[in-house]
Amino acid sequence: MKEYIIDKRDSSIIVILSDNISLDILSPIVLPQIYAVYNDKLVRLYCLPEMVSSVDQYIKKISKRSCSSYILSIIRKNRFLIGTVISICLAYLFPNVGKTGGYIRSEWSIKWGCIIFLSGLFLRTNQLAKEFLHIRLHATIQIYNLFIILFIIYGFMLLLSITSMNKTLIIGIIIMGSSSTTISSNVVMTKNALGNEHAALLNAVLGNLLSIFISPAMILYFMKNSIFDSLSNRKNNKDQLDYGHVIKNLSLTVLLPLVIGQIIHLLWTKQVTYIRDKFYLAEINNLAVLTLIWSVFCTAFANRSFQKIDTKDLFILIIIDAGIYMIFSLLIMIIARLPIRH
Repeated sequence: MKEYIIDKRDSSIIVILSDNISLDILSPIVLPQIYAVYNDKLVRLYCLPEMVSSVDQYIKKISKRSCSSYILSIIRKNRFLIGTVISICLAYLFPNVGKTGGYIRSEWSIKWGCIIFLSGLFLRTNQLAKEFLHIRLHATIQIYNLFIILFIIYGFMLLLSITSMNKTLIIGIIIMGSSSTTISSNVVMTKNALGNEHAALLNAVLGNLLSIFISPAMILYFMKNSIFDSLSNRKNNKDQLDYGHVIKNLSLTVLLPLVIGQIIHLLWTKQVTYIRDKFYLAEINNLAVLTLIWSVFCTAFANRSFQKIDTKDLFILIIIDAGIYMIFSLLIMIIARLPIRH
């Protein structure tokens, strides 16, 4: 800093010091080009008497500009969270637009559009193929998602079943823990975290395929517990799960869009790459996920799902979901960093 100031002999310099730098190292007498010195909170430490007014005005103008820049940077960093809130508000105001079976038939238009865009069109086929070789990664993720998370949530829900908490919500959380993760949000959030989006896509699709068979079996196994007898519908015990229907839906909404996107990518690789780099498609990725969130909440508000839950139970549910998210995110971070060879 001193060398910089000495080099600018014909300049008028305002110095802003952090708390860990002493004012003694910059003597205004030795360095007359220093007009003023401020600390990092923009409190004046020194200023030429004749320049106090003009320098203070300049600093105020700078501080206002930096304040607005700071607010904009916060908005930019948290744009996905802000977008999520806006999406939920729009879903609340206009639920019939984006609900399943609504005006735009979101179960097809949004799912197809977003999945083709997110997981098919802009992911390189050769990189997806390479991901198949990472067996340990896939095994860890699937075991963690389909078994470890599920059994921990089930054990925790058994503890909560002793309390006065709504048993229907407890079963709902067990079913949520038994379900596979969403594909589109996995890819986008992994990309935003600078992670391996191809591994995220591959494991999301693999998890959805495995959960067709694993999730119903685990749910039926857990519901055999006598604690949930009062909520069991014995009339449906003879009904069988229509696996063919489930596989058909999964193929139409996940696998087929993925294949179509990859075919387009292979046929027009240069054009797709140009569009991806030219039009900031990372931002459009976020928009696609927000569109999915909007359509899900449109369906929830249209079906009045939230009105069927007491305010107390809804508040408890939000706390439990937030806890599940943070605990299992932290746990997988620890597992991934264990110093185990092979």
